[in-house]
Amino acid sequence: ATVDVSKVFYVQVVDAERLAAPLVEGHQFYDPEQTARMSWSRNCRLFYGEKDRGAYLPVVDISRAIFHGIGFEGWVSLELFHRRMGDADAVVPNELASRGAASWAKLVRDMQLRVEDEAPADRGRMTASL
Repeated sequence: ATVDVSKVFYVQVVDAERLAAPLVEGHQFYDPEQTARMSWSRNCRLFYGEKDRGAYLPVVDISRAIFHGIGFEGWVSLELFHRRMGDADAVVPNELASRGAASWAKLVRDMQLRVEDEAPADRGRMTASL
């Protein structure tokens, strides 16, 4: 199959941790109100490159296919849903922002992206391209 890159408006890059046990009743992330996949997705996502936290999906290969294979240039999001986001600990925002910034730097380096880091005064944005 081919992808028309002009139809790709933005890309979300995210990884996840592999669970050691099935997400069934009794598991710490089990929620009878949602599917196991949704509970896993809401608790176990990781930023790109967080192998030290258990990231295991083929995100490098997929990112390479997107940025180099089809030549995507545009908005990139590092979406995260993780159980740590629900903690009331005051350090959480800084911790997650730091992890996100490190992940972004690793993605830019690994994919050899060009980054526009000077945004117009009316927009606080950053874009990436090859």
